[in-house]
Amino acid sequence: MIWDHLVAIDFETYFGKGCNVRDLGISQYVKHPEFEVNIMSYRTHNMEYPECLVGDEAIQAFFDELKPYASLITLSAHNVMFDGYIAAKRYGFVPGFYVCTMDMSRALLQQFCSTSLEAVAKFLKVRQQKIQGVLLNTRNKRWEDLNQEEQEAMIEYCNADTDAHWQILEILKQGFPEEELRVIDLVTRMFTQPVLQSDAALADEIWQKELKDKQALVEKTGVPKTTFTSNEKFAALLEERGYRYPLKWSEKKEKYIPAVAAADIEFIRLEEDAVTNDDKQLQLLIQARKRLKSNIIETRSKAFINRADEPVPIAIRYCAAHTMRFGGGDKFNPQNMPNQTALRNCLRAPKGHKLVIVDAAQIEARINAWLAGQDDLIQQFFDGEDVYSIFASELFGIKVTKATHYKERYIGKTCILGLGYQMGAQRLKDELKRGRGGPPLVLPLHECQRYVNTYRNQYARIVDQWHKLHMLLHTLLPRSNEIVKYRMLRFSAGEIEMPNDLSLYYPGMRVVMCEQTGRVQYFFSPHGASEPVKMFGGKVDENIVQCLARIITTNHMLQLSSVYKVVLMAHDEIVLCVPENRADLALQDAIDVMEVPPDWAAGLPLEAEGCIAPFYTKPD
Repeated sequence: MIWDHLVAIDFETYFGKGCNVRDLGISQYVKHPEFEVNIMSYRTHNMEYPECLVGDEAIQAFFDELKPYASLITLSAHNVMFDGYIAAKRYGFVPGFYVCTMDMSRALLQQFCSTSLEAVAKFLKVRQQKIQGVLLNTRNKRWEDLNQEEQEAMIEYCNADTDAHWQILEILKQGFPEEELRVIDLVTRMFTQPVLQSDAALADEIWQKELKDKQALVEKTGVPKTTFTSNEKFAALLEERGYRYPLKWSEKKEKYIPAVAAADIEFIRLEEDAVTNDDKQLQLLIQARKRLKSNIIETRSKAFINRADEPVPIAIRYCAAHTMRFGGGDKFNPQNMPNQTALRNCLRAPKGHKLVIVDAAQIEARINAWLAGQDDLIQQFFDGEDVYSIFASELFGIKVTKATHYKERYIGKTCILGLGYQMGAQRLKDELKRGRGGPPLVLPLHECQRYVNTYRNQYARIVDQWHKLHMLLHTLLPRSNEIVKYRMLRFSAGEIEMPNDLSLYYPGMRVVMCEQTGRVQYFFSPHGASEPVKMFGGKVDENIVQCLARIITTNHMLQLSSVYKVVLMAHDEIVLCVPENRADLALQDAIDVMEVPPDWAAGLPLEAEGCIAPFYTKPD
């Protein structure tokens, strides 16, 4: 049915300085006063070759003719978020189904090549009559500004793209899981048919406060902001103040460079030293660097302000990560809102509606325990016990509860969520210092090693799973003829097949002997990586568990979408927008759905928690 009435489209639009999709993102580009559609190429299920339409009037007539049959039509494009948004926003056309070959390519090919139309066509050996330089020649030019030769070249270029897209779709759709196509359709509709509103007043308040706080930091340090935002200038400042700044190796530059990014382990340890030595000056410089270098609060708040005049398109990139997890887009990532701000609250339900926000509680820890057969931990989850407090009680020899021992429970939480993937003591120390989800803690390495040892002794089945998965890495080698089943997974040359009939891919997997330890090590070479990625049992475990969590969450999302309007998903969280009088029922329905595991995961102890609010927030 999906393929019975297929319409493939490709728009070519005016672009120039200040009005282009790269700088603005899709939604802000399309609403720009200078935006204009030049031409649209299309092909339908009963056409042998694409044809081209010129100008708004012809394109509008085309879509008007389709509108009576819209529910039967599948609209496809290589970037359907772009082309589908223009079709909906400018021409009022919303199809019965959306398909995107860029999204499908992310699922199937992104470990092997770029997912641009040209790269995918080349990888799949699709015929593509790409005319080089056409778009460059049309920069800052409207259709009427082009001469006849340039217009003919653009038409040929646009038709060639549609033809290549059609051929790519013919290849990729063979065996592509229908449920995953439904996921693509659902997340596309979050963008093309948005309903959430932006609270511009709150966003402006957040923006103004951020500017004020940053200026106060500049005044307190007596150092220009530009010094903190430049890696080299900040490193020089540290040196000037008598500190040795940390270094890291850059493959791109082929030399050591300052390791002064917030996520750099060396920088985290420098901050740890500042706290340990009670060095107030260094602490202030590091605080100012981290705060002034990051623009996320400003860019997110400005994005809300710029989107306040109409419903906010929610751009979620399907299969953005290796583990099939989603990412953000449109210069606006609703999946990544800083916890320390009220930015989430800027997304609001329309009048007469509420948001139902439901989160799959500890889903990765639950899947990991279930996959490994760690029965005691599984039972604790089934019994609804506070596993973070239970493990913290084991660590500290006291009765830990959420109400009485916040710090100790936070350590237990970090251990349960992090140590399940073979994290070592130094990394645990660094994670606790980062303070994600709790207070930053500076702990001695030997204490963190004790936590690691306690975890591994307590949960031996999970440790055993790391070893089993490491032993299976040889099946991923390119010349491997071995096929091995592990639970519901299937290991073979270069891939691990998942229960949604898609795979995790590991191209160029190779094995080397470590000269220092004498142990076998595995590396694979994904497209775009600056260097090979090391794989080991715990890392494979993490890849698998994160992918399974994503599959379960999208399965639940699809189930709920048959009854309710799903407007956002963020990792393991699903957000519904419902009429106020249906909010309580929707919350209970969502929790009920999200606590039922799929058929392939019988015995998985899922739990969900949620809340009802007029704006986007986190469940308590």
